[in-house]
Amino acid sequence: MDITKSGLYRNDIPLEYLPHQVTISYVFSGTEVATQAFPEVEHRATIDEPQLTVPTNYQLAEPFEPVEVTSDLSLTLELVRALYDVTVAYTENGVPVATQSFPGLEPESTIVSNQLVVPEGYLLAGPFADYTVTGHARIEVPVLAQSTDPDDDDDDDADDDEDKDKDKDKDKDKDKDKDKDKKEDTTQPILTSPPAGTTVPAQPTLAQTGAPALVGLVTLGTLLTAAGTGAAMSARRRRTPDA
Repeated sequence: MDITKSGLYRNDIPLEYLPHQVTISYVFSGTEVATQAFPEVEHRATIDEPQLTVPTNYQLAEPFEPVEVTSDLSLTLELVRALYDVTVAYTENGVPVATQSFPGLEPESTIVSNQLVVPEGYLLAGPFADYTVTGHARIEVPVLAQSTDPDDDDDDDADDDEDKDKDKDKDKDKDKDKDKDKKEDTTQPILTSPPAGTTVPAQPTLAQTGAPALVGLVTLGTLLTAAGTGAAMSARRRRTPDA
């Protein structure tokens, strides 16, 4: 406390600032999507970008400049949709053999199998499930090396040759069966017609025995007997004198 020349007392009392309140509104395409409050900010304190909580799948449209707080504040920050980078690592037995980048993807976008560029000489180890983008990511896709062993081709050729040989054997068997049928047809007896004017007596029907040659012999014997009988009758008529 100081005493002035006029006899007045002077007492300096330091003043303390009350905390300030800062509210930030995050806006996308004219619509508020989120807010963030700083309820107690000291006088002349600074708010920097790392302190901001930007809504998921968005990013600031412009870089945020630090703000010195000297009073209550309400700030509006413009947002744009966030873009993410996704890297696909093609791996064989866990070892990367190639990578593929998908930069600047929007959130909730999808990576499908026909977008993959599998390394030359490899193929996917299994079906690829569609991947939904939710942020920066690195995903692994297992692959298998394609076989280049010439022995595999030789085995395939050997199998083809074996199949062809089997087909040839089948054709030969069919030809043998046809020749056998033809031979059986030629073993049938050749029947001779009896002389003209000869009456062939009806023969009893024989039961089928499954032996065509036997039936032919019986029929031939019958025809010969009929022929002999006819010849004998003709001879008798020649011996009989005319009346």
